[in-house]
Amino acid sequence: SVQSLNFHASTTERYVAYQDKDFSLKVSSDLSNPALAGDYAQQQATLSAYDTKFDKARSTGHGDRDQMEALKSVFRALNTTASAQRTAITVGADIRVDNSGRSQLSGLNDFSLSLTQTEKSINPARDDEKDRFSYQASQSTTENVLSDGSKSVKQTSRSHISAAWHEALDPSIPLALNKMKSSQNYTYHLLENDEESTTTLNYNSRGMLASVGHNEQVNNRETVKKYVRGELVDQTVTPVQYARSNVLSLLKSA
Repeated sequence: SVQSLNFHASTTERYVAYQDKDFSLKVSSDLSNPALAGDYAQQQATLSAYDTKFDKARSTGHGDRDQMEALKSVFRALNTTASAQRTAITVGADIRVDNSGRSQLSGLNDFSLSLTQTEKSINPARDDEKDRFSYQASQSTTENVLSDGSKSVKQTSRSHISAAWHEALDPSIPLALNKMKSSQNYTYHLLENDEESTTTLNYNSRGMLASVGHNEQVNNRETVKKYVRGELVDQTVTPVQYARSNVLSLLKSA
């Protein structure tokens, strides 16, 4: 089978892209703001948390385990910085954060990634029903400086799952769909999931970290179609939406 692998590394970016007949993945890491990189322990803790997040995404969307393991390996390799032991701020960095602020962030450089499974048609009776899985995630960090010298640093992480899969009505009977009605007893699932979390560091005009804000939003929608002997007998749509936020003040009012 045809495979392609592209790798790029410079002082400002690391990039890996891979594709074969089963899936494709892309991972890029932005090295242009070295002040964002935490120490080794912080990076490893964040990478472990992302491992759990990636596994949950794969399980939720019925993705392929080996493909997600490949993504996890590339992501970890690209997002462990050689200078992670550094604690001093890099002079000239576009975004500046002190040690107390950096501990509130992920400790990783900004990144983007995607994993896309090649669609499969497993139901000869309904060719429009594809088994598919795709996952995207990213982190972006911005700084806003006001005229009085105060500033905010905002770090946003986003993820998106788009997936579809078949399940047998009777878990004890393996799914073996063909054009015979007797085989057409199954549920077809369609999932769209979006999650976003933001951490905002607010510094006063003297450069002291005054408050830390956290915001999280989730938008999940799953559609389940139930077929018995090839006939659609039920369809349910389950939307889940929620948002939560909090602000922690670190300085007492004068």
